[in-house]
Amino acid sequence: MSTRPHRRTTGTSLHRAGLIATVLTMGLAAGFFSTYQWSVVRGLARVDDATYIRAFQAINDTVRTPWFAVVFFGAALFATATTALGLIARVRPLASWLGAAATAVYVAGVLVITFVGNMPRNDDLALVTDPAEFAGAREAFESGWNDLNLVRATTATAAFAVALAALVVSRGRRRL
Repeated sequence: MSTRPHRRTTGTSLHRAGLIATVLTMGLAAGFFSTYQWSVVRGLARVDDATYIRAFQAINDTVRTPWFAVVFFGAALFATATTALGLIARVRPLASWLGAAATAVYVAGVLVITFVGNMPRNDDLALVTDPAEFAGAREAFESGWNDLNLVRATTATAAFAVALAALVVSRGRRRL
């Protein structure tokens, strides 16, 4: 039995760095969607229709920033690349499969829901400018959008937890 310290391969080191980037970006995404669900949704529920429509339009106009893009898309990109690297480099199979699960949950529950559900609703709401239409627009928008955001918050949090588990497993001594 050798007493020399175990040298990590380049693939293992890159895999771990990718997992850290995945955990960081998924954690930020989970925090964003969950905080929005727990605070902004509840706050907007208390305002009149005109304030709701204008506030939501203002939020939608300002949310798409480079930092948001790094978190929103970065989580999926880091997770996908890290999972592929883990499978190719054959590092801790359980960590790779947990990473794959986190990727699938995030892509399906955050990206797909956003592009198929939330964004089309946002685009429809952006067209509402007549105050006489605010009540009807809010009624058609609010409940469905909130339900979809709850799915995003829940799945982003689940993906973060699974990615974190992958990082923990990747640090283990035994090959899992």
